[in-house]
Amino acid sequence: MTTPRKTPTTVLIHGGTGRMGRTLAAVASGVDGIVIRGILDPRNPGREPLDRLPFFDHIPRGDPMVDVVVDFSRPEGVGSLVEVLAGTGVRVVSGTTGLGQVERELLEEYSQKTAVFYDDNMSYGISVVKKLLATAGRLFGDLADIEVVEYHHRGKRDHPSGTAYGLVRAVDPDAVVVEGRGAAPEGAGRIVRTHSVRAGGIPGEHHVHFATDDEVVTISHQALSRELFARGALRAVLFIVGKASGMYSMQDLAGV
Repeated sequence: MTTPRKTPTTVLIHGGTGRMGRTLAAVASGVDGIVIRGILDPRNPGREPLDRLPFFDHIPRGDPMVDVVVDFSRPEGVGSLVEVLAGTGVRVVSGTTGLGQVERELLEEYSQKTAVFYDDNMSYGISVVKKLLATAGRLFGDLADIEVVEYHHRGKRDHPSGTAYGLVRAVDPDAVVVEGRGAAPEGAGRIVRTHSVRAGGIPGEHHVHFATDDEVVTISHQALSRELFARGALRAVLFIVGKASGMYSMQDLAGV
């Protein structure tokens, strides 16, 4: 992990009332060099403190008390987040999944003026898995059928998961994702089918199967707790606090 600065890095959590936001606040209490200042909630100003964390509906320009906003919200919240941060120079770490093209473009536009760290999965292990999948995709070529099976808790809305899409892109950036046994677009090239399970409290589990007529190779990753993603986000905070403007991801942090 990056060596903490002598002055602690101060963080606001966007999406701090959700499950991941609360987990992040709890894990941060044991991390040297990071202080959670409060919760950024542009839509609900004046709320009572939550777990002793005050709510903020905006960040004054040049506020020296906020270095980074960590975003674990929902895709529809990205637009209001970028709007609130415009002109502040505050860096962003976002692990919100299910982003569409519009939300991604908003983050990329904001990254032209300050550092933005975005990844659909804040796990170091997933970064390693993506590296393995790129190699497997190249070596198998058209020899194998590829299918992704992913498991998450019952409350996860998006399907396939953002991580599943990221894993498919690692195999082949041009692959066409087809959910379940649905029909593939006419003229599609390489097809990767995805299957989503939403049950219980599963933090996250992904299996990528490469199957030929004679054998199956499976590359898997299992998250054992939500604390995994919170720790990854806090590592990202310390990683980008000294970085220049631009887009960064776990691939940059992990160096893979």
